Amino acid sequence: MKLMSEKIRDLESLYVRHLRMLLSAAELIAIKTPFMAENTSDAELRKLFQGYALRSRDQSTVIRGLLERASSDSDPMKCRVVYALFDEAEDFIRDASHDEVRNAIVIAAAQRIKHYEIAIYGATTEFARVLGRDEDARKLEKITEDERAEEQQLSNIAERINPSAKKAA
Repeated sequence: MKLMSEKIRDLESLYVRHLRMLLSAAELIAIKTPFMAENTSDAELRKLFQGYALRSRDQSTVIRGLLERASSDSDPMKCRVVYALFDEAEDFIRDASHDEVRNAIVIAAAQRIKHYEIAIYGATTEFARVLGRDEDARKLEKITEDERAEEQQLSNIAERINPSAKKAA
């Protein structure tokens, strides 16, 4: 994984950089999401996170394929945002004193990650469209739609779990 900065010459190089960051993000999410599953006492939420980990692995395969077609450099580029969001989540999880509060923390952390993913996938999809990479755009749009659906699932579970967290104290 490269950590050094590279010049962004044009939209094509920006597109490649986004793909490299998305690859890093998807790989990290696949690795870290089981930690989120382990730190919830809610069975539905745990199952949801287990599915996210599998889908993130699949997404990283799709992104790697797009990246290999777009560039000779298909190494991931550290996605500092996702790393920071997981670090923050781990701190909050450690500080939770009740299972119900921990469940609310896990949902909120996952929602922040989902919102970031939706934003970056959306921007990268638009780059692909402008560059005439229609097949790439379709694949990226599908991932964006999946991320939106997952965020909605989290919101639905939060409506059930957050009132319990309120009563935990």
